[in-house]
Amino acid sequence: MPRRSDFKLVSSAASAHAPMPQKRVGSVVWDHFELADDPTYAICLHCRAKTSRGKGTKHMSTTGMLMHLRRHHPLALASQPGTSGSMPEGKSPSHSKTPVSPKQRQATVEQWGKGRQKGGCIARASEITQSIGEMLAVDVQPFSLVERPGFRRLMALLAPSYQVPTHTTFSRTVVPSLYEACKEHLREELRKAGPQVALHFTSGIWSSRGDHAYLSLTGHWHDKSGRRWALLQAEVMDESHTATEIMGAMNHLMQEWLVGQGELTRGFMVTDNETNMVKAVHDANFVGICCVAHKFHLTVRDALEGDRAAGDGASPTSKLISKCRKVAGYFHRSVKGGKMLRDKQAELNIPQHKIMQDVETRWNSTYLMLERLMEQQKAIHEMALLGEIGISGPFNRAEWDTISQILVVLKPFLEATETLSASDALLSQVIPTVKELQSQMESFQGISVPGWGKPLSPDVQALVRRLKEGIRKRLDPLQSSTVHVLAAMCDPRVKGSVCSSQSLNQWTEVLVKRVREAEQRRQGDVEEGDPLSHASMPSPSQSPPPPQVLPMWAKGMASMVGSRGTRPHHQAGSTQALVATYLAEDVEPLLCDPLAYWASRSQMWPDLATVACEHLSCPPTSVPSERVFSIAEDVVTPHHPCLDPGLVEQLVFLKVNLPLLGFPKLQVPRAGVARQSSLAAAGEAAPAGKERKALVSDSLAA
Repeated sequence: MPRRSDFKLVSSAASAHAPMPQKRVGSVVWDHFELADDPTYAICLHCRAKTSRGKGTKHMSTTGMLMHLRRHHPLALASQPGTSGSMPEGKSPSHSKTPVSPKQRQATVEQWGKGRQKGGCIARASEITQSIGEMLAVDVQPFSLVERPGFRRLMALLAPSYQVPTHTTFSRTVVPSLYEACKEHLREELRKAGPQVALHFTSGIWSSRGDHAYLSLTGHWHDKSGRRWALLQAEVMDESHTATEIMGAMNHLMQEWLVGQGELTRGFMVTDNETNMVKAVHDANFVGICCVAHKFHLTVRDALEGDRAAGDGASPTSKLISKCRKVAGYFHRSVKGGKMLRDKQAELNIPQHKIMQDVETRWNSTYLMLERLMEQQKAIHEMALLGEIGISGPFNRAEWDTISQILVVLKPFLEATETLSASDALLSQVIPTVKELQSQMESFQGISVPGWGKPLSPDVQALVRRLKEGIRKRLDPLQSSTVHVLAAMCDPRVKGSVCSSQSLNQWTEVLVKRVREAEQRRQGDVEEGDPLSHASMPSPSQSPPPPQVLPMWAKGMASMVGSRGTRPHHQAGSTQALVATYLAEDVEPLLCDPLAYWASRSQMWPDLATVACEHLSCPPTSVPSERVFSIAEDVVTPHHPCLDPGLVEQLVFLKVNLPLLGFPKLQVPRAGVARQSSLAAAGEAAPAGKERKALVSDSLAA
């Protein structure tokens, strides 16, 4: 007579009378348990608890496992098809079915999670809590999400044994703990950047809808993995925005991020052209760089407004743009007008795009508004003949021609702004871009205008003259800026072409001086020798031919290299010889990566490579700080009406940096983990009203 512990189903009749043996079927409990090393125990896949199967191998049972599921994981048991959490009728616990091997058993939803550890166990409660906190920050979700029925139901299905903490636990404990852990991880990344690596900064000030102002600080550096950047701070700054207050805040942030970071050096500071920011940067002993995108904005804005500043009233082009704004505003406000426009677009078979509105602080938004009006010219003209579109009458042919010519004239500025605002833009591209802008403005004075095919109207010619004057006033000084000239000289695609033949020797001496300073920082007085004796020149890689349509900076570089000045004469001395050897080489193709070029020569010319990377790794604009403000606007929304400003800073910091750092496994402070775990286990109720705000403020202050 076979024993029950053999886990076999044997017919009461003789086996000879049965044509085939009965198929063995596994019990449903084995979808939630696996055998332990000791066969008398099974391990729960949900909580890793050991459950006894009986006192000996002859008396095995699944009753204990079933009771464990009913008591601790009722939802997991209830999700099994054909089960209701109770024993099937006609079956005793002793009639257990054969366990299915782990390889044959289908994994549950909970086992599919990325937090699964070795051995098949699920993520720990602290890991789930951390992931939820990261989700709230990165996806800009309100803290109340964790208490909504849909989210709770989802978590009960995915992790039945996990108890979701309250929203106050996330706001006062989890997110601050993640913030400190992410901050420490970023410090470690900066410490690993390498010796003499320059950390550059961009900064700006933004006032939120919550009546608070924030000073942003982004860091930019270059290490073995390439160019990198991160948000260092979005500090609350509710004081008056004087140069003295801004300087004090900058110095405080510098102390926090540069002290204790090994050989990391303080680089340049890129800001807008506001007087208080420029003075604060100067008083804080920074090498200040004015954002070139902001200079483009001021140049185009003044040209479009005409002679209003001189008291002569707005220019004809400015009046025409104001008329376009009225049309765009009408379609933005009027539901009826928007529906009529969509119907007319469908009738004329033109793209169903909305009429864009421009923003006062972004000149390129004006360009995009005019471009969209030209796209919808037929629809707008026919609607103007049928009814009101925000202006007294339709645009005439001369006005449409003027709008088209304005777009042709402003397109080079749009391309320059977009190119230099890109994440891979280099400081060395500024001067070539300015030169190309000058060249294209000159071409608009000809008989046949490129891109238009006929002379410009008198009003647009006046606009071109104002643009040329703006370039001379605001952009020409960049061609004599030490930082911008040295950056271009360190770009192997430009080298000495950035300078005239008369000034090349002077700028070469400046570069030699910077290389000597880098040498002294590296190891003091170095015994000089032949720099070419320590390493061989790497063979240049075969680069593909440049594309037919070149960006503006590339066109500027190509024209500069074509009129390259004479090579400098140098006196005896290894540093001068080193710089002269570099400048005497042929320029690299336009598709060459300057930072990769210097990485391949860092052993041969270590100090020159240090100076080059220092200038090339700095962004030419403060756009990264502006992008941080856009993210901050997403955080300070009606979903977050009463957020503490310090908590806003933490959420923005995590939102920006977690994706940039690749969602690293953060070492959350133990106190934070213990606190959030205890709150989750205890199911602590959320305090309300003033008490909740006080708790958030106290935790942030601590």
